[in-house]
Amino acid sequence: MTRRAFAKFHLAIGVGIFVVAAVCVALWWSRQGQHTIRHVVLISIDTCRADYLSCYGYDRQITPNIDAVAGEGVLFENALAPVPMTLPSHSTMLTGTNPHYHGAHDNSEYRLGEFNVTLAEILKENGFATGAVIGATVLAEKSGLNQGFETYDDDFQKTINNSGVVDRPAEEVTRQGLKWLQERQDEQFFLLLHYFDPHFRYTPPEPFRSKFGDDFNSRYAGEIAYTDKCIGSIIRHLKNLGAWDHTLLIITADHGEMLGEHGETTHTWFIYQGAIKVPLIVRVPGQHEPRIVSDYVGLIDVVPTVCGLLDLEPPPQVRGVDLSEHWEDDSQPPVGRPIYCECLTPTKYGANSLLGIVADGWKYIQTTRPELYNLTADPTESINLVSAEPHRAQDLQELLRQMLDEQLRSGNESRAGMSETDRRKLESIGYVGGAVVEDFDFDQSEQRHDPKDLIDFHNSNSQVPELIANKYYAEASQLCRQMMAQLPEFLSTYFHMAEIAKKTGDPATAIAHCREALGQDPESAKAHKLLGDLLLQEDDLDEAISHFNEALRLRPDFAEVHYYLGNAMARKNRPDEAIAHFSEAIRLQPGMIYAHFNLGNELFRQGRVDDAIAQYKEALQLKPDDVNTHVNLGAALRSTGRMDEAIQQYRRAVDLDPQHATAHHNLGRALMATGQIEVAANHLRTVLKLRPNLAGALNDLARILASAPDSGLREPEEAIRLAEFAAKATGNKDPHMLDTLAAAYASAGRFEEATTTAQQALDLASGHGAEGLADQIRGRLDLYRKNRPYVVPHSAVEGNP
Repeated sequence: MTRRAFAKFHLAIGVGIFVVAAVCVALWWSRQGQHTIRHVVLISIDTCRADYLSCYGYDRQITPNIDAVAGEGVLFENALAPVPMTLPSHSTMLTGTNPHYHGAHDNSEYRLGEFNVTLAEILKENGFATGAVIGATVLAEKSGLNQGFETYDDDFQKTINNSGVVDRPAEEVTRQGLKWLQERQDEQFFLLLHYFDPHFRYTPPEPFRSKFGDDFNSRYAGEIAYTDKCIGSIIRHLKNLGAWDHTLLIITADHGEMLGEHGETTHTWFIYQGAIKVPLIVRVPGQHEPRIVSDYVGLIDVVPTVCGLLDLEPPPQVRGVDLSEHWEDDSQPPVGRPIYCECLTPTKYGANSLLGIVADGWKYIQTTRPELYNLTADPTESINLVSAEPHRAQDLQELLRQMLDEQLRSGNESRAGMSETDRRKLESIGYVGGAVVEDFDFDQSEQRHDPKDLIDFHNSNSQVPELIANKYYAEASQLCRQMMAQLPEFLSTYFHMAEIAKKTGDPATAIAHCREALGQDPESAKAHKLLGDLLLQEDDLDEAISHFNEALRLRPDFAEVHYYLGNAMARKNRPDEAIAHFSEAIRLQPGMIYAHFNLGNELFRQGRVDDAIAQYKEALQLKPDDVNTHVNLGAALRSTGRMDEAIQQYRRAVDLDPQHATAHHNLGRALMATGQIEVAANHLRTVLKLRPNLAGALNDLARILASAPDSGLREPEEAIRLAEFAAKATGNKDPHMLDTLAAAYASAGRFEEATTTAQQALDLASGHGAEGLADQIRGRLDLYRKNRPYVVPHSAVEGNP
């Protein structure tokens, strides 16, 4: 081979190597681009035990869609929730911190404080569109979980036991999720989907109900299968949009369900594995081989894991770990890493809290009688090893103490008052209302009940609101009497008994039960509030006010008490005080709809019409479909001459409630004032079908039939009949009614009776100082004396005020 040929040969080899290398690099970069994470979807299945998913060992194949995700993702066998409740666990899931930092320890009386930084806020700051579709009221916007979400869809459609709108089915959550995905398909996005269906009462739709049977556990499994079907729709849609290859998908749950284990039917009491062991499946784009991680991890790890996969720095307060570091380098999370859990619900009953730690396969529970379990050998937690392993128990107790000391925040930024309506909504889905005690002291004295001793009591207390909602008053009363005998100092039992008495028409007994509660605890602000409310309804205003003032002495920030005091002061004709209390209620609890409404009423009465209009509009922002607010806003607008806007409000009220007589009446009067006489008459006739004896409507329709400019609308004899009825109903003492009756007589040609009646109306109007009306009657009286009827000479027929 010549030197030139040899050189060409080497050059060809070099070029070939370069080309191959370039192709390899190009392919590598192509693959990197193919699997870049542009979308994050976090699916939270409320109340989902891990062992009810097929991929976690359930003995029926009920979750094919979730199983398929696990088949190409990372499945964590031992993932733990921090609290067996929805709001605290989601707060941990979205902040990467434990409850003693983020501050939300319970579903009631708490919200996620604004000092927290959520995953949505982190991703939004990094260019992601953020959205959430929420399945139940416990995570509604007022929970504070909406922080960082540009779209937070919490529009619930399903009502349970007439206690308020509380949740919506998985198909509705999915439908809204698909719509959101469709609109954001070209963007980087983060979507949270919250499915509530496996939560008690377990009512899966067909065909799942028939397929799974009607026993307790089977219905629960059916709800999970139904939810899996809906999750499948989300996955298919991501694939159809071409987003699947760029989607990080996380499927998990906020907590489990005890299903009768350890005596607990549902959740919120114990922190055994049935309540806190949850599924956690992470699917990273580009990964196709399944992986199983067996060590203990927690919901606290979701935020740092997402941040790690996106190469983002998590906030400094995050205490979870980036799990991707451990599966990517073929190692496991650090052995013995402690996971925290808690439940403070027992403190509502005067019992100790439950504070737990899981480390290296052992669980320690701090309470009156501490517990220690070897989760590997005893997964059902049936053998308490505290006595057999005292040193291990002591070591774990100390580690638990250190965890609490490290991140325990002072202050109550996450405390939030709860309205009676919201409390009832939570009770309707099985949660016990009332405030927990933030008890992190390791008190093992027998002065505090051990939660294990009160599980039956708790179960009974959880049943009572449902029994009351379903009108099983006798059964509810029987349970309450048993509870009183067992734990007489527990005040909620007396409140339940008071509610039963009130609903069965026995206010005296209801009042007596509230007084019994105060006998047990004279310093109970809630007892004073409830007693005051009952007395207010019985028109015992002075004593009601006395109890409201006492409630405020004990709890100055009690928003509902300010609301009730506002009502009491309004009825006492002390408008300035009423306005002050309604305003304070709104300041303390923004979003109190009827405080805005009643404040508007008081301001209107005071002549502060623009301020009243502003309050009515605030109320409608909070509850757009409130008929009475539309009616009162219409009245306020009409008083300022904004007749078209008033008519718009009245029409909206009638559309919302076609049976609302006042809305039809006010609309009829407004239409009369704008000359729409025939339409006005139709609405007034509707009023009289609904309320045949309503004097004002009788009078207004009689006025049209007697004096309408269009002779085709005049019906003198019918006008006389209606006007006589209205005048008689008001004792012939109302000058407006007599004025209309005189016009009716004149319309029928009965001028002598018209003259006599008009003179009576004039005398009454003059006697009442109504000089404007008196002048109008004098003009009409002059017509009647000349044997001429009164006909409205222009296009408006004004109704009486």
